[in-house]
Amino acid sequence: MKIKKIFAFALALVIAFSLCACGSEIENPEEPHSEPEVSVEESSGPEVPEEPETEPEPKEKIDPKSFMTFEEITALGCYPVWMKPYTVIIYDENGNPEIIEGGVLTEEDCAEDEMYSEIGFIHLDDKTFRIKPNTKVEYFKDGFIQNIYFLWPDGSYNLSPFSQTENAEITYYATIEDWKNENGENVVMNENQCHSVFWIFSGMNLLPESTSRPMDFPRYKITFTYVGTEYCICVDSDNIFTSTMLEGGNYVSAFEEDHFSEVEELFNAAK
Repeated sequence: MKIKKIFAFALALVIAFSLCACGSEIENPEEPHSEPEVSVEESSGPEVPEEPETEPEPKEKIDPKSFMTFEEITALGCYPVWMKPYTVIIYDENGNPEIIEGGVLTEEDCAEDEMYSEIGFIHLDDKTFRIKPNTKVEYFKDGFIQNIYFLWPDGSYNLSPFSQTENAEITYYATIEDWKNENGENVVMNENQCHSVFWIFSGMNLLPESTSRPMDFPRYKITFTYVGTEYCICVDSDNIFTSTMLEGGNYVSAFEEDHFSEVEELFNAAK
C-alpha cells in the first residue's frame, strides 16, 4: 500500500514537470531564423549597356558631270539638263514624268560630246531645276534644257506659275479731267484675267526709256501684285508709263505691239 502511494506521488511529479516544460515552450517560442535586411535601390528594369556613339555614314557624293540615266536623275528630284534634241517631257500632279517627244540619252551618246560632262547632267543646288508637279519641259535642238512651263487651269502651259499675279485691276480714264478728279471706270480681274495682265506686263517690261513726255488720253491704269510686289502701269495708244515697274524715275516706251488694244480688250471682257 505504501508502494502504491510512492508510485502515485512520483507519477504526479512527472506530470507536473511535463506541464511546466510545455508552458515554458508556449511562453517563449523560438523565433524563426531570418536573413538580415539589406537596402536595395529600386530599378526600373534591367540595366542596358550604353552603345558606343557612332558617326553617321557620309552620304554618297553625287558627281553631276558623270553620266546618269533618266531614272536616276528623276529619283533625285531633278529635271535632266540634257535629253535627245527636241525632247518634251510632261510631269503629272505627282511629279512623275512622261516623255511625249524625243527620248533619253545613252552613255554612248554622251561619250561622243564633251559638252555633257562639262555642263553636267543635273543641277542639285538650283531650285529652278527641281521637279515641280504639273510642268512641261522642252529641250533645244542640241538637247540642252530650254524652258520649264507651268500648267494653268485652262489646260495651257505657261512660263509663269498660275498663282504669281494677283489683285489685278484696270481703271479707264477718258479725259485728263477724269484723271485729275480720279473719276475713272474700274474693273477687277478674275483669276484667269490676272494672268492675262501678267503677259501684257511681260511685253511692256522691255527697254524702257526715261522721259518727261506726257501721256495722252484715253488712258488705262493697271495695278496688280506680282510675286508679292505691287506694280502700277499706265497705257495710252502710243506709250507705256510706269513709276513702280522699274526702280525710280518716269519711264515711257513705245512698242510696235498695240498694248493699248490688248488692255482695252481685257478691260471690256472683265466688265
